[in-house]
Amino acid sequence: MQIFMRWKPASRPTSRLAEYESPVQPVPRTVVLEPGFAETKRVKVFGQGWDESAARVRPAVIAAPAPDLIRLAERWESRWARPTHFLVILGRVDTGPATAEERDLLWEAFGLPVFEQVLDGSNHVLAYECDAHDGFHVRRVGLRLSGCVLENSLCACGDPAPRLLPLPAPAYALTHRAGEDFARQ
Repeated sequence: MQIFMRWKPASRPTSRLAEYESPVQPVPRTVVLEPGFAETKRVKVFGQGWDESAARVRPAVIAAPAPDLIRLAERWESRWARPTHFLVILGRVDTGPATAEERDLLWEAFGLPVFEQVLDGSNHVLAYECDAHDGFHVRRVGLRLSGCVLENSLCACGDPAPRLLPLPAPAYALTHRAGEDFARQ
């Protein structure tokens, strides 16, 4: 008696790493200085920070938390090729957006536009800075930004997602309520 077993291919493990989401398409050659992101042909991840290996990539874009970008600006070496497109600040729910002073310092150091994304603990984008730099477009339900008001009118950039617009205030704190739906609004 023969027993035939059905052969099932081994399932591929799903990546637990988040994909970096570029503000522009196609994705420029990007170096991400934050662990927990998946690498692709155009995105290289250096979770331990900038080093000679990252410099050899000659990125058009550098994405990192604001303090890391500022440290990088302060110790930039002339032998490294400067990024050519823009910088991306990877903000966190608990740190709030970059300050005007931080953004100015990055502009002075690199001479490039700065875009900001607000990430959850798994590096998924909760909100992203408007292309026109007019607040943060909200992608995830439940995101609140103290010192900001939610604006639902169509943005000048054409993105229909609601925006969090800053009000004059000395400090901001982002909060996200655990367990809320993360569906795109």
